[in-house]
Amino acid sequence: MSQRDIDVVVFGATSLTGRHVAVYLAQRASELGGLCWAAAARDGAKAKRVLAAEGVEPPETIIAEVGDPSSLRAMA
Repeated sequence: MSQRDIDVVVFGATSLTGRHVAVYLAQRASELGGLCWAAAARDGAKAKRVLAAEGVEPPETIIAEVGDPSSLRAMA
C-alpha cells in the first residue's frame, strides 16, 4: 500500500467527468481545507496534456489501469 498523503484521486482524469472534477478540485482545493488531490489515468502524459488544456496542473499524476490490479493497489 502506498504512503501518499492524498485525500482524493480522480481516477479516469482524462474522461469528460474526470476533467470537470479535476478543474473543480484545482480551483477549490484551498477552500476545502487544503485538500490534496491527484489525477490518475492509464497514460500519464495524456493526463497531463488533457488537464493542461483545461488550465489544470495536477499536484501528482498516478498511472493506473483498471485491468491491472497491481496498478490499482499502488494507486490506493
